[in-house]
Amino acid sequence: MRADVVVVYLFLFLLVIPAIGFYLYFMNLIFQHELTNDAIRIRLMGLVTLREIALKDIASIEVVSLLNPPDPTVMFYAERWPGKAVGKEGVLIRKRSGMSRVVLMTPESPHEFVQAVHRVQTEKRAREMA
Repeated sequence: MRADVVVVYLFLFLLVIPAIGFYLYFMNLIFQHELTNDAIRIRLMGLVTLREIALKDIASIEVVSLLNPPDPTVMFYAERWPGKAVGKEGVLIRKRSGMSRVVLMTPESPHEFVQAVHRVQTEKRAREMA
């Protein structure tokens, strides 16, 4: 085996593969999904808001299987925001307006996230009617 091939393999095993593993393991810390009283925010390391989706702009929100989505074409045109590197389920948000009307995100626990969004929307509607 030539020396330059050995150097390439060492580079892969010592730098590239651990860097990818580190990124995948800590992806939920890099992209954080935060629910507030008026919006869903996707934040970079909790410091900078990258995306904000107003709760009043959400037409529907549901948990979907990433391996078998209800509409397979959604995997091609949805705006994606990762949270978990490897997950079987994600949250599909269909918006009423905007340039990108479909958002697919993978928060840490999709079912709890959707329930929390529904709870906040219900509380907000109740406050507005009162």
